[in-house]
Amino acid sequence: MQLDDRLSPIDFAGELNEDQYAAVTADPGPALVLAGAGSGKTRTLIHRVAWLLGQGVHPGEILLLTFTNKAAREMLDRVDALTGVPRHRLWGGTFHHIGQKTLRIFGSSIGIENHYTIMDQSDAVSLLTDTIRDLDPKYLTNRDYPKAKVLAGIISLARNMRTPLGGLIEDRYGDLGFPIEPVVGFFKAYQERKLQQQVV
Repeated sequence: MQLDDRLSPIDFAGELNEDQYAAVTADPGPALVLAGAGSGKTRTLIHRVAWLLGQGVHPGEILLLTFTNKAAREMLDRVDALTGVPRHRLWGGTFHHIGQKTLRIFGSSIGIENHYTIMDQSDAVSLLTDTIRDLDPKYLTNRDYPKAKVLAGIISLARNMRTPLGGLIEDRYGDLGFPIEPVVGFFKAYQERKLQQQVV
């Protein structure tokens, strides 16, 4: 894929400072670029995209992620302005947007259909509460046991750390003395219920 023929060739060395140029023209593969506010991070990223396109990388093989919708729009608009490649040809947006887009396209491989619903935190806690209540109604009345909201946070931590829930509870919360096995059971039933209801 070449840059849009309507655009002039980009003078990367002339448009970027030495550090930006090094980041833009780095060899393919992972690269860590540390930069402070106002140092031209977005400029560097969009020029990196232009460089990759000029090297024959297909737009659909480029992933641009950021934290806010505003930053994502700006970044993709600037790529379009520099390269002439429309924003929809790149994988770009917020982490959440790309995550949900990925699930809509490929989720069926893990049992999630493209019509799934995204729960907010209160929905997730309600579903977990209902799951716990169905499995062990007395658990939620025991003041020594963590409530559903706390368990939802522990479950989220285990998923984010990609570690087994039981081991995480034992390592981090073992001194609190609540039983681990029922919580692991709640988690498994909660996961099954989410899949049945097609919610994530």
